[in-house]
Amino acid sequence: MTNTNSTHSSAASGTSSNRTGRCSRSRRPQLSPAQREATDAAQAARIAALHDQIGEQVEALTADPQWRAWGPRTFRTAEP
Repeated sequence: MTNTNSTHSSAASGTSSNRTGRCSRSRRPQLSPAQREATDAAQAARIAALHDQIGEQVEALTADPQWRAWGPRTFRTAEP
């Protein structure tokens, strides 16, 4: 019992390991302001491209005659 307590007390005090509460493997590298700006610009470009792609797909879907025949019947507006 004495060995267990001494092991726990040294681990709890942080003398036997470096415990900061953070996992060093999951931390993202720190980016410079220029890198952060480039990353943000790339992300904004991807979001804009996806937005355009979704818009094109919705436009193609709603232009389909089968959709025009099916959609309005199925998706009626809710009445108050």
